Amino acid sequence: MPTEYAWFIPSARAGDGHKINLPILERAPTIEYLSKVARAAEETGFVNLLVPTGAHCLDAWVTAAGVAQNSNRIKFCVAFRPGLTSPVFAAQTCNTLDWTTNGRVTVNVVTGSSPADQMRYGDHLKHDECYERTMENLDIIKAIWTSKEPVTYKRPLKNYSRRHSARDIPPKIIS
Repeated sequence: MPTEYAWFIPSARAGDGHKINLPILERAPTIEYLSKVARAAEETGFVNLLVPTGAHCLDAWVTAAGVAQNSNRIKFCVAFRPGLTSPVFAAQTCNTLDWTTNGRVTVNVVTGSSPADQMRYGDHLKHDECYERTMENLDIIKAIWTSKEPVTYKRPLKNYSRRHSARDIPPKIIS
């Protein structure tokens, strides 16, 4: 198997440049600029771009969707945090982006970050509880992607069920 190389989309609100997090942005994270980064990565042989997540970044799903319109073959490794949205919505969002990009989506699962960043999202779970929630959400998402029947999953506080939709698109990221 050949080696594949990945880069990242510098979507932090602090922008991009020779130094990051400066008071004055050298390069703002606009879709136009991030698309230039994606095209340069494509032209030099990179296969994938990590689209980071966190309160300090633009939303990863929306950013990937915007940049994907201006690129041709590079994949987008979208970072997402299970538990900050419902597993059903996460599966739908991933399926939609994968469909609109002709199969150019991979996923980077981020269980959490610093306690301060978690709190910015209203997430007050402890470390071990975050990992437990991640596994639970990934089980639900995988079931949604692989089951031929509607999925019902019960846990103490939430019940999820998937209904058949007009566009049932299985992603190419989990086998």
